[in-house]
Amino acid sequence: MAAKKKAEQAESVTQESFALTVVKVELDKNIPQDLCNELTGAFFPIYRQMQDLEAEYEAITGADVTVHTNKISKQARELRLKYKSLRGVKGLKGVHEEKKEFYRSVGSAIDALEREGRLAALAREEKLEEIEKFHERQLQETRAEELQPYLLEGQEMRKDLGTMNEDDWEIVFMGQRTKFQEATEKEAKRELRRKRIEEASKYALYIEDFDSIQWEGLPEKTYNSLLKEAKDAHEEREAARLKAEAEAKRLQEEADAREAAHKAELEKKAAEEIERQRKFSSRVASVKGGELREDGIYYKDKRIYTMKSLQEKPDEDFAKFLQAHLERYNADFQAEADKKAAEEAARKAQIEEAARVAAENARLQAEKDAIEKARKEAEEKMAAQRAGADAKKSAPDRDKLKEFRDELAGLGYPVCSTESGRIIVENLQKHIAKAVEYIDRNI
Repeated sequence: MAAKKKAEQAESVTQESFALTVVKVELDKNIPQDLCNELTGAFFPIYRQMQDLEAEYEAITGADVTVHTNKISKQARELRLKYKSLRGVKGLKGVHEEKKEFYRSVGSAIDALEREGRLAALAREEKLEEIEKFHERQLQETRAEELQPYLLEGQEMRKDLGTMNEDDWEIVFMGQRTKFQEATEKEAKRELRRKRIEEASKYALYIEDFDSIQWEGLPEKTYNSLLKEAKDAHEEREAARLKAEAEAKRLQEEADAREAAHKAELEKKAAEEIERQRKFSSRVASVKGGELREDGIYYKDKRIYTMKSLQEKPDEDFAKFLQAHLERYNADFQAEADKKAAEEAARKAQIEEAARVAAENARLQAEKDAIEKARKEAEEKMAAQRAGADAKKSAPDRDKLKEFRDELAGLGYPVCSTESGRIIVENLQKHIAKAVEYIDRNI
């Protein structure tokens, strides 16, 4: 009776769920009806709450609602939070997690039942197959051991040797042995050819038609005779080459010796020229205030030493000239220094006089500024006194204007859905803001 009553209740819930307009769910037809009823019944209370909110949703989002006031915006927020709650852990998400966890557990149980049975059967199959194929494995091992010596490099052992009849096995064995013997002979010839070519290639220049010779087919005596002739020809040519190289080396050494002697002579002359130039540059640099020109050294646009004397005069004569010039240069330098000192003293005197005049002007300006400041303070004091008297008279009007300003600042504006409505509201806001600012500025 209890089971029948539960089924009837579930059926009633399912039928009622089909009348919902907000949510339409069609479950897989392969799911038993009792299970469909159970799942639908778990979610139906929340669907029902969503259905109850539908009228309120339509009232807020209806097509005839074009201006959203603050009140409507507040209602929209409250209704959105209700929908959000129905989605959360106390609503759809909670029921979803509960049912998913339950059926995950059922799935794990089904997997375990299948897995344990499968593993038990598989273990027994493997044991029986091992007994079943005992003789086949023995025959495979025996035949593989016989065939192993004849496998070629990289060739894998056949896996079906244990299942062959004797005739097939004989054909496979004889064929593999023949193939191995042929490959071995072919490899031996290839190796003999490789070794002979490698040995003879050092003397290839002395062997006619080297690349066309069938090296592996030559008798041993013929091959040795051919190699000896080529080797003798190579050694004879190599001896001639070494002799020619020795002669060329001797001639090169003689040429190198001549080149080295010539190079040493050039380097000696170059060193002498460098020393002459260094001495000339040193003499030019030692003349204080001097200027090098094509025909000698000039001092204050007057030639004091010729170019020939700079290059040829003995060091003693140049030293005497340098001493006399240095005395004249120092005298000129001192006179120039005295002139600059006098000019600097005059410049400092001018600066000090300018500073004194500037300080006097600053003092007079400060006195003038103090008098002007006292005058402005007296005028501001009198203006403040007059403003205080006017403020006492206009205090009631200020209170009224402040109250009016507060009313303007606290106005609420409608939320319009059309472009023209939004423009009107924005313009009203700008004008009222200017009015509030005007009142604040003048009260």
